[in-house]
Amino acid sequence: MDIIKNNFNGKNKLWQVFWIQNILIGAILNFSVENIAPGLGHFSIILLIVFSIAYSIWVAVGMWQCAFNASWVGWGYIVRGLLIAVILIILVSSVSLAMNYNT
Repeated sequence: MDIIKNNFNGKNKLWQVFWIQNILIGAILNFSVENIAPGLGHFSIILLIVFSIAYSIWVAVGMWQCAFNASWVGWGYIVRGLLIAVILIILVSSVSLAMNYNT
């Protein structure tokens, strides 16, 4: 349970949060959603999506909080810039989807 708290408190190493939690586990979660979810029932799919969103938020908070726990301070700025870009892309995509939903 320390790993959960350490992400929120910014105590993990950036490489662990980025490469293990974000890239490796994120890829496994993405694979699960894309390949396993179609065979599940509606409730199971909803649970998987809710877990995926919660996990993504936890990792994003961890990357933000742990951004400067790296050997080079520049990685912190790069990761934070990347997070801001991803959040903006999600917001713009969501607004675009919402505006074109009934057209």
